Amino acid sequence: MKNLKIILLLLIYATALTKAQDLISLPDCYVAARNSHPSSGEKQIQHELWQMADQNLVSTWYPEISAGANVIYNSRVTDLSETLSAIPIPGLSDNIGGMPKDQYKLTLDINQVLWDGGAIRNKRKLEEAALLVKEQEIEVELYKIKERVNTVFFGLVLLDRQESLLDAYLELLEEQSRSANSAIENGLVLPSDLNSIRAEKI
Repeated sequence: MKNLKIILLLLIYATALTKAQDLISLPDCYVAARNSHPSSGEKQIQHELWQMADQNLVSTWYPEISAGANVIYNSRVTDLSETLSAIPIPGLSDNIGGMPKDQYKLTLDINQVLWDGGAIRNKRKLEEAALLVKEQEIEVELYKIKERVNTVFFGLVLLDRQESLLDAYLELLEEQSRSANSAIENGLVLPSDLNSIRAEKI
C-alpha cells in the first residue's frame, strides 16, 4: 500500500511536470520509482553485510592467541621439614623448605588452523550464494514496481486522452448550441432541440 502511494505521488508529480515541461518519459518514471522504493538501498546493505560475514570467515584462518593468568593463595600448606629430618641425609631438611602459600600460573595459547577440510571455503561459497538469492529477490520486488508504474502511467495517459476527447466534444456541443440558437432565432428549429444539446453537454 505504501509503495502504491509513492508511485501515485510520483506519477501525479510526473503529470504536473508534463503540463509544465511538455514531456516526461516512462523510463524517467521507472528511475524515480526505483530510487524512491525502500528496497533500492537494500541491495547495497546486503552486499556490505556479505562482505563483513566473508571477512569474519576469512579471519578464522588467522592464528588465534589467548593468554591467561591464575593466582592461588593457600591458607595452610604441608610442612615437610619434620618428615625430611627423619631421613638420614645430612642437611636435607635445611635445603628443602616448606611449600609457599601462594602460587602463580601464566599461560599463552596459540591456535592455528592447518587444515579444515574446505569447511571455511564452502561456508564462503554458501554466503555468496545467499547474497545472490537476496539480490534476485530485491530485483523481483523492484520489477513489480515497474509493472505498477506501467499500469498507473498508461492509466494517466489514457485519462489525458479522454480529457482531450471530452474537451473536443464540448467544443463541438458549443458549436452546435450556437448553431441551434441561430436556427431558433430564424425559426428553423424548435427550442427543444437546443434543450437536448444542453442535456448532452451536462
